[in-house]
Amino acid sequence: SLYFWAQKIKNKEFRVGPILIKKSNLILLSLKFSKVESDNVKGNKREALAGYLKIYKNSKNDSEVRKNSAFNAAVIFYEGKDLRRSYYWVKKALNLIPRKEVFKFEKTIISIADELFNRRYFKESSDLYFSSLKKVCFTKSKNKSLLLKNSVLIYLSNGSHKKALESLKWGDRCKIDSDTKNFVRLELVKYFNENSKLSDLEKYLDLFSANKKIRPFLIFYYDKLKNYLFRSGRFEKSNRVKNKMLSYYKQSK
Repeated sequence: SLYFWAQKIKNKEFRVGPILIKKSNLILLSLKFSKVESDNVKGNKREALAGYLKIYKNSKNDSEVRKNSAFNAAVIFYEGKDLRRSYYWVKKALNLIPRKEVFKFEKTIISIADELFNRRYFKESSDLYFSSLKKVCFTKSKNKSLLLKNSVLIYLSNGSHKKALESLKWGDRCKIDSDTKNFVRLELVKYFNENSKLSDLEKYLDLFSANKKIRPFLIFYYDKLKNYLFRSGRFEKSNRVKNKMLSYYKQSK
């Protein structure tokens, strides 16, 4: 049968050229999925899901097959509102998706992350946004800014400022626009202030103030830091912060 010969070519039992290998692999992939795809199209979701999971389990040495079966399983779970399992399988698929192919899956992955957030699965949604950002980082994806903002905002709402800072570093690596990164920087400073993380507030105010574009927006938080320091009896340091704040205020006029 066609499957028999395609499998032999895949197992390198015959020496053939790269074009034939590619065509043979596509035939093999199509044959493996044809019955399951038919069930899916007909609305037999339970049978289709069982088929995808079986293909995944039985294809340990075929990353292409595992990628597609895991992703299709994630979509079926998503459509069935089983978001925890959808997250589990889309993560498996994401780990197998080559960077050059991620654009084919990106929209659906973001939809799953959005729904996870809407259903208050904050840990899973932030992780999926961030994992997606890392996957699309060196591509021409137009969603990089969205992924960075969403991952940071949810990390901060969940108290995970270290993960938010890690996301910001990826913003630099991914060459995300400065407006988006400045938005993230201000959200971090706001978080440190609202949660009385004074050492972090002081550290990142000094770090982020090197960026002249956001200095005027940091003045409010320098004033907060000055007052915190004054109330704790650290008068000399409070005065230094006050002088810096006044200097930035004059520059912003």
